[in-house]
Amino acid sequence: MEDFNNEVARDVCIVDFFTSWCNPCKVLEPVFEELSKEMKDVNLFKADLVQSLNT
Repeated sequence: MEDFNNEVARDVCIVDFFTSWCNPCKVLEPVFEELSKEMKDVNLFKADLVQSLNT
């Protein structure tokens, strides 16, 4: 978690908070993939909410 906090604090970033069972999240996944290719100067992160609750 400390690494994540350090990364989002220093640069422009977009965080996709998702769960594997969420249908709207699945629909948005290709959009974030395309954004990551087009926006090289912005850090895009994915954060699985269920997995992060277990850590």
